Amino acid sequence: MDTLPPELLCYILSKLDGYSLGRASQVCCKWRDMVNILSRGFNIWLKCCAEDWDLDSVVSFSQQMCLLTTEGFREAQARKEDWAYWRNMYAEYCRYRLLKKWTLFRRKIDCQDKPRPGVTSVAVDVHEILLFVACYDECGCVVGWTWSGFKHKGDKTNGTPNG
Repeated sequence: MDTLPPELLCYILSKLDGYSLGRASQVCCKWRDMVNILSRGFNIWLKCCAEDWDLDSVVSFSQQMCLLTTEGFREAQARKEDWAYWRNMYAEYCRYRLLKKWTLFRRKIDCQDKPRPGVTSVAVDVHEILLFVACYDECGCVVGWTWSGFKHKGDKTNGTPNG
């Protein structure tokens, strides 16, 4: 990839989805610089938001109603100073999508000693991931979380924000 002209590398990077673009920017300094050029010059993160999510999610998450019209979308894309906003918006939405897959639950257990603070157990099986945290609620239940987004190892959506 070092022998590719910068224009061709920019073109290739511009075809990536947001998740892959973020990962590519961590490969080396040259790629990071190219992603920054795409970010500042072409507002690539707004494009990633529009392509990777449905338009209603972009509008509701960003609170920018102007994106509902073609003209408003083009104006938003032309505002090159907003590139950091859209990069952060993309990252926050990906975090949100991952975090909403965690479901809180409480289980009543009988034990003599109260558990110490912190994570006491992580259970992984074929169908789910369970995370138990040692804290009691008013009823004496241990609080835990389960991740409903867990997929089998062969599933391509395992742990990625696009899944």
